[in-house]
Amino acid sequence: MNRLSRAFALIAVFAAGYAILMLINGQPTDFEISAGVYAAALLGATLFEYVVRLSRKTLAHERAAVWERRDREASTVGPYLTSCAPDWSTTGRYQ
Repeated sequence: MNRLSRAFALIAVFAAGYAILMLINGQPTDFEISAGVYAAALLGATLFEYVVRLSRKTLAHERAAVWERRDREASTVGPYLTSCAPDWSTTGRYQ
């Protein structure tokens, strides 16, 4: 959980406690308002957690794609580099 979703979860806990107290006290208007705040805060916490997980998954997928592209480029460039290099064993140099 990130900080924003934790803050919304904390607000949801306090709103739920206040809603229960207002229900016990017999004040339906305050109960409805605090229950609405609880629902909105819980929805906000869930939404922020979903967005964080989705962004982490997307970032990991993008990193994997970059490494795959680099590996593919390295495998295709390799034969060209070795074929252009002089073969020192046949030229007689450095023996």
